[in-house]
Amino acid sequence: MSQVRSRSAPRRSAPPSFAASRMAPASVPASTCLMTASAFFVLAPVSTDPAPRVEALQAAARLAQRQSDFPDAQASVEAALATSRETGDPPAVASLLVFLGDLAKDQGQADRAQALYQDGLSILRGLGDQKATAAALHRLAK
Repeated sequence: MSQVRSRSAPRRSAPPSFAASRMAPASVPASTCLMTASAFFVLAPVSTDPAPRVEALQAAARLAQRQSDFPDAQASVEAALATSRETGDPPAVASLLVFLGDLAKDQGQADRAQALYQDGLSILRGLGDQKATAAALHRLAK
């Protein structure tokens, strides 16, 4: 999800508090980090590019997942998924469906995880993304 920037365009980076939340230790509650991520969205300049928002939501979800805060992780992934669907980004939609499958699997919801993996796989196959398809198939086989 990287972007090509012209040499004259200024490089934007996340506020230090958000960057710190991406690498927060497990002792920091995920909800605190998610609030920091939410503040980033409010404070960030308005942009027509949804990619930074999707990436920030994924980072917040991964942190929540590592801390077994599955409701927060799922909420972040679902928000990123809604944005990706709205903007018509099939690779991101597929990736996020697989991520939701991982969360379902982490919670012992094998049937739901399998359905989400299958949804992501159908998109990936349509895109011809062999590497991501193989990774999703591996998750499905576990």
